[in-house]
Amino acid sequence: MSKDGGKSWSRISEARTTGEGYGSLVVDPDGYTLHIVWYAWNGKKTTANWYNSVFYAPYDTRRGQWIGSDQVLVAGSDPRTQTYSLPDIAITTSGVIGVVFVCARGVPTGWVGAGGSWNAGLLWFKNSKWSVPHRVNVGSTGVSPNIHAHGDNLHLSYRVAIGGYGICYRRFDTLTEKFGAEGELPVVPDPSNPKANIPNLRANNVSHCAVQPNGDVYVFYVTATAVASGGRHWFVYSKSGANKFSAPMQIDDDTGMGWGNNTYRFHNLARTGSGVVVAVYSKLVEKNRHLYARLLTPTGTLPPYPAPAIKLQTGTADNQFQQLSGYRDQRGLTDQWVTYSDLRPFGPLTGGAARLNGTLSGVGVFKGIGCAGNLKAQPELVATALPAIGKNLGMRLQSLPANAPGILFLGLDDKKLLGVIPLPFELVPFGMPGCFLSQDVPITIGFAADASGTLNLAAPLPNDPNFIGVPLFWQAFVIAVGANAGNAVLTNGLSLVAR
Repeated sequence: MSKDGGKSWSRISEARTTGEGYGSLVVDPDGYTLHIVWYAWNGKKTTANWYNSVFYAPYDTRRGQWIGSDQVLVAGSDPRTQTYSLPDIAITTSGVIGVVFVCARGVPTGWVGAGGSWNAGLLWFKNSKWSVPHRVNVGSTGVSPNIHAHGDNLHLSYRVAIGGYGICYRRFDTLTEKFGAEGELPVVPDPSNPKANIPNLRANNVSHCAVQPNGDVYVFYVTATAVASGGRHWFVYSKSGANKFSAPMQIDDDTGMGWGNNTYRFHNLARTGSGVVVAVYSKLVEKNRHLYARLLTPTGTLPPYPAPAIKLQTGTADNQFQQLSGYRDQRGLTDQWVTYSDLRPFGPLTGGAARLNGTLSGVGVFKGIGCAGNLKAQPELVATALPAIGKNLGMRLQSLPANAPGILFLGLDDKKLLGVIPLPFELVPFGMPGCFLSQDVPITIGFAADASGTLNLAAPLPNDPNFIGVPLFWQAFVIAVGANAGNAVLTNGLSLVAR
């Protein structure tokens, strides 16, 4: 954990298994629960060798403790066929958790779909239970799957065999629990077979996908050739609903990379406070010593390739930026940042964080889920500007009933209501089941949405350094006749922290 914007780190816990290899985490819509997946041996082996299983456990950051026992999501049973690894995790705005993983030469118990080797698997947690694992890839292999949530959809990218190797994308709808009707989309389709990649794409194992608030999709991947000079970073773009990717656009060169079954984790995607997708990466040819960035647009990069990239950080040692993780969550507003570490940071974490503007900025993040009752859409409260002292706090109410009146709550406590009632508190006594108040309510402000169900809000924050680092909690009570017995719903909570 870091409490100073990534300048220093401290260990708060560690996995309760043994022999862990790789993991991923995501923040729950409640704003404080971490959902964590990883793979580990955990003492399981045959007479010949160890084998891996995929584990899951939630962690409560407010109490600083794990919640319950570790769950085995995908159980391994032998080191060659039934061994599973490289999980990634995402969570939708309604709280459905999606987990992807890669199989070895066999598939796990309960598998839905064709068998075979090196498949990508997906399972999800919904209505208090985990699904069985489902095959993601349509063609052969689905290596190193990556997952990103947008609304109620899970967006996936992964490496396939066709394209020697290629990258594909697929969407999963958690409401219908089905893959998108558009099917599996290759990032560089073969003109003679549009459902497959070109035969000589030569991608590496790892790709990353990011989805904009409007549904536009970006996929970042790397390729190489048999000669060292062929290493390149690429991205493709698909407008929301188009179900077709642009021609590949180059991000940078890296002559140190090889192609094929190589797993590089020194490239990733992040998002800026204004929602721009950013490619962050280091270069193998430089021994991953420096950290770079380029902004991605539907027509190319900024700065445009081949002009020099933005140098986020000048390193002090080889391999300093060998492991990157970019922040791309849409449930809030933060400045772009990326965390990094060396390849195998045994002992104290040898890493840190970097930002596009180089300084720590304010953040606006979701803090608790809202409710819709019988409404078609769930009302939302979102941040529209990075919080800063001496400026207006920008927020927007959206997806409300037309001209709906309501009350905006401002609080300073997300643990106790009136100093006594634990939060979040379900408003069942008020005829609002499933609606959770996520904060105290010492200050209330009346409002009315416009005919489109939208309202932009601005609240001045004094130019007082005492406000720096203090979370201000916001949530809206919305009158919605007929939505439930209480004729009202709540937006999500929103935590604004100025810097």
